[in-house]
Amino acid sequence: MNFQAIQPIMANMQGIERLQNIQQAGSPNRVNQPSDDRLAFESILGAYMDMVGAAGRAEANAERLAVEFALGNHDDMLSVIIAQEMAYTSINFATQVTSRIIEAYREIMRMQI
Repeated sequence: MNFQAIQPIMANMQGIERLQNIQQAGSPNRVNQPSDDRLAFESILGAYMDMVGAAGRAEANAERLAVEFALGNHDDMLSVIIAQEMAYTSINFATQVTSRIIEAYREIMRMQI
């Protein structure tokens, strides 16, 4: 089995872990300071961008493995299927997170001050 197909999903998991660590680090009793908020936003944005990048790499890896399989360079169809499923899952997850971010932004914009 070709374990190269698993590497992009591991990078995606690291992005998810970064988001979880950022969420756990925030406490409701901390004093909101502009510099802290900016750093938190930068951390979240960086983790999100890592996750989207990992989804793109997973898609490229799945496409590369499918082309290599079609050309007969290797005969491990299972690694191609796993890579395609991981790419689909990564892209679907990134799409869901993006949708949630957009919905949160719209909700904030609807708030009256």
